[in-house]
Amino acid sequence: MYVELMFILYVVGFLAPLPANGWKALALRFLICLGIVIGLFYWTSRLDFLLTLVFSIPVICFGAGALSGSATRAVLLGLRWKASTGKGVLVILIGVLALPAARVAAGLYVQWQSRTAYAALPTASTLPMIPACDVFRETGPLIKTVMTRRSSETRPGAMPAQDIQILYPAAYREPFPPSYPQPDEKLPWVNFEMYISDAQPAPIKDENDADGNIIPLVKRRSSILFHFRSRPPIAKTALLLLNITHGKSIELEEMPDIKLANSTYPGLSLVVSPQPNPTYQETKSFVSMHEGFIEELVECSGAGTFPHCSFALDESGIPIEGTFPQTSLSKWASIPDNIRAFASCSVAAGKKDAG
Repeated sequence: MYVELMFILYVVGFLAPLPANGWKALALRFLICLGIVIGLFYWTSRLDFLLTLVFSIPVICFGAGALSGSATRAVLLGLRWKASTGKGVLVILIGVLALPAARVAAGLYVQWQSRTAYAALPTASTLPMIPACDVFRETGPLIKTVMTRRSSETRPGAMPAQDIQILYPAAYREPFPPSYPQPDEKLPWVNFEMYISDAQPAPIKDENDADGNIIPLVKRRSSILFHFRSRPPIAKTALLLLNITHGKSIELEEMPDIKLANSTYPGLSLVVSPQPNPTYQETKSFVSMHEGFIEELVECSGAGTFPHCSFALDESGIPIEGTFPQTSLSKWASIPDNIRAFASCSVAAGKKDAG
């Protein structure tokens, strides 16, 4: 429906200059269309970013139609052909279809280039033969990314950053796999999404129903959004994150004593003291401890139309953060296992690829 509406706006713009009986009338009609486009762009520029993006596309379609219609009318005037004749109708049909056809051709060319690029990539069947990779072996081509991480080393002369190469299934990239995977991609932050139930990728097509309508978040199959990123290990940042929620400042020196209690979720302890500050009154914080250090941090909002939980943990030297529906908190025992397996497999595959 959206594509059809954009095409109608394009045709409206195309038809606007066609009735011009001469060059002056054509110039006047073109200037009127140009003024409409400039005025609408000025109006959209005063909206927030999302609304600007939404309303700019129809304006561009109308403007493209007006430009194509003006060029078509100029050809008819130059050749002195009437629009009602067979030759005139043919010129009009070519004019109205030229830009859409070029757009479709460009899209097909981009798809061909993308398929060619992905065909040259290794597939998940080549992942290292370790248990962490077993669940990911049927997930398609692999993308290589070099991640730049902040170093936790504080000794004088230590390198301020470390690079780590990862190789992972492209299908997990969020919001969607890149059209052209770059062999030398270098990023400090990579986003992924997987289903909680089976650790399989969550494709963007699953966000729409059979009729093309967007499925509300609360009705979608539960998935987890997470990212590999550059930050110090969670053992060093967890207290700071907890202080934002439960403390009175963001200074570690003023961190209040944290008291824990058993929770109903295996492996997680509930932070019971101090209580969350007023800004995070509905938030519940959980931690997983190992040898006196926080190994996993989970914080659940408990409010809003789509309550969610955020988490932070480390695996194979990679700091990982993400979010998932609060309704899936009862499955936390398996969630970090899948995330850790994905990270561990990606790092092992990266090392294997690097030789």
